[in-house]
Amino acid sequence: MSCQNIVGSDCGYRGDCVPLANNESACVCQKGWSQNLEWNFAADKEDMSTSVCHFNVKIIRSLYIALIILCCVQTVILMRNVRTIRQIKRRSGWIALAFCVLIMSAFRVVKPESGYSESYGFSLLFTMANLIAIYQAIHFMVDYLKYVAKKLEYMQGFKVELATKVFQYLVVIGLLYFATCSILVLFVPSLESDTKGGLFRSVMAYFTFLYLYQTIFVFAALSEMISDMNLILDKSRSMKSRNVFTGHGTDFEFKIQKSIPKAIATRKKNVILGTILVVACLLPALAPDWVLFLTYLGPIFFLIHYTFSVFHLLGKAGRNKNHSRSSGSTERTNTSPNFSGQQPWRLTGTNISAISATSASEREV
Repeated sequence: MSCQNIVGSDCGYRGDCVPLANNESACVCQKGWSQNLEWNFAADKEDMSTSVCHFNVKIIRSLYIALIILCCVQTVILMRNVRTIRQIKRRSGWIALAFCVLIMSAFRVVKPESGYSESYGFSLLFTMANLIAIYQAIHFMVDYLKYVAKKLEYMQGFKVELATKVFQYLVVIGLLYFATCSILVLFVPSLESDTKGGLFRSVMAYFTFLYLYQTIFVFAALSEMISDMNLILDKSRSMKSRNVFTGHGTDFEFKIQKSIPKAIATRKKNVILGTILVVACLLPALAPDWVLFLTYLGPIFFLIHYTFSVFHLLGKAGRNKNHSRSSGSTERTNTSPNFSGQQPWRLTGTNISAISATSASEREV
């Protein structure tokens, strides 16, 4: 047997290939690094001596400890204002995800060597957590896009609602395919290692396409929405008669001006997260060697997922606090009447749609 090659390096970048008798060789790992069968579909237990040195117990433990901490922080922030059963039901997806993530992370901290396909318990929890996390993230985005489609039914040449439905079908197919491949890998021992690796590479390829579709579509939809809001704002400013009381400009203009930066920030976050996910899925799909790095990309995916959620919840809490203060101040000081005698949001036929389209990003994830 000869040393396994990964990304152009025998035994990986943390091991050295040592020649043995009979034209064979073996991998000698550097201190702190070892060989492991997790995501290593190119090796068997009998061939571990020739496998790459890609496994580090300290890094694995650190990642899962960080994940436990971040998951607890997110759960506390999410649940701190829960008062009713309905609020709990709305957060049921996050509660289920936290349950899976905490148990699988604790298991991995105690037994870091027992990874995916090595431990049925961890493998099932890891698969369930991934399915829930992917569904949670994409379901939030689908709801957001549905909201946009409802408020802005047709945006300069393409149907948001149609594109959203296509995205939903792609998500369902992806989740079912991921679950099927996981079941085959875990419960069909006769399956060849190369076949297992090929299945997961195809899963990575599919989700590369899915995340690329999401990134491009959401960017286009938000760009159109921002353009529409700017157009409405320009028209509002050019109107000679105003239907609302003017303090620092109209209330209408003020709300539009606040909504546009939020939409731009949401678009930027979508591009950043989408790029990370596309690259993380594309590398294992293109090269079998990169599948090994799913050992680390797995927990990193959850860390990114929870980090975005924590920042979103903290930002939402800050905005709600500032809104409460400004509302109280307005109630105490603003006694001016509505001179038109009409509702202040009747300036144009689409102004409510344009302004409120970004409010979906402020919902609880």
